[in-house]
Amino acid sequence: MRILESAPALCNTNASLRGFTIAVSDHIEINCSVKYSGLWTPVFVCADGLPGDTSNESSSNPVRYRRVIAASDIEHLTVLNCSMDFTPNNIVMTSEVPVELQKPISHFVWNTPEIRIVNTSGKCNWKPRCPTVLPHSRL
Repeated sequence: MRILESAPALCNTNASLRGFTIAVSDHIEINCSVKYSGLWTPVFVCADGLPGDTSNESSSNPVRYRRVIAASDIEHLTVLNCSMDFTPNNIVMTSEVPVELQKPISHFVWNTPEIRIVNTSGKCNWKPRCPTVLPHSRL
């Protein structure tokens, strides 16, 4: 049996509301979700290798994922990405289902645009790669 998505996986971030410009004192929040059924549970992996807090609600349908990263832990003009993998759910682990069940393959990849990190006054400190005009009026 394979995963049956009733809706495609979706991710978004709070940075998109501000023109992908975040103050160094703020944070970036990534939220992902996917509806599923089957013997495998989707697991999101976002901004792997960066410090931050992660929560995963894999017992609900849809599966919900949340990742919060301090902007100070992200380099200026970084692109964050998310992918989705699968883990056997409790049914696979506790029933007499054959172990050789084929794991679903996900081609889901989501990327943010380049995220601009600015100081609290809205000015970029990372020259020469700073844009000449920052959309800091949207902060």
